[in-house]
Amino acid sequence: MAALGWLQNLAIGGAEEEVNNSTDWYGTITVATAGVGVQFTSADVPVKRIYFKAPSGNSGDIYLGGSDVSSTVMGRLLEPGDTFEMNFTDETASTGRWGNLREFYADAASGGDTLQFLAVPVGG
Repeated sequence: MAALGWLQNLAIGGAEEEVNNSTDWYGTITVATAGVGVQFTSADVPVKRIYFKAPSGNSGDIYLGGSDVSSTVMGRLLEPGDTFEMNFTDETASTGRWGNLREFYADAASGGDTLQFLAVPVGG
């Protein structure tokens, strides 16, 4: 887990959240070819929170979104070194719907760039 050391203890909103290796989903998405989105997982993984990081060693931007993600269709752009948190307990309280890790895709401006993530599943 050395490559994801930034996830060991996350300081978000002044509170620290510790990574639970037995329940949390985490990893690195590699976009082999720029312009071709990569799905995080095909498994059904309801999540209440996801943390993202575009490593500072990336050559270009990372585009985060759904199955149609691209440089022009995205939910979020992350430049090298950027981090981003998506909290479904707050953003979807009115609908009662959790996020699902299988709905997330990443694309990149440069082939070979990566996106690191940590997903906290419902019940985790």
